[in-house]
Amino acid sequence: MTKKPTKCECPEKSKVSPNKEYMYSAEEKSGMNHEPNKCKGTNKIKTYLRDGKKLKLCSCCNVFGDKKIENLDSID
Repeated sequence: MTKKPTKCECPEKSKVSPNKEYMYSAEEKSGMNHEPNKCKGTNKIKTYLRDGKKLKLCSCCNVFGDKKIENLDSID
């Protein structure tokens, strides 16, 4: 049985300037330019803490200020 990839939980609108899209890999492009909670990104999903909430975010959606959670047991 194949495990379904974890989905990005980005609560923000994402907009990448067209002149910067070249900097993203083909895998990352699914996480670009989306409405809140509509990200389809599955690339390098990791758990982050943002404003006191745990979120699973793809490589496009984690932003400056998000704290990567290494050990989920250490966060209440």
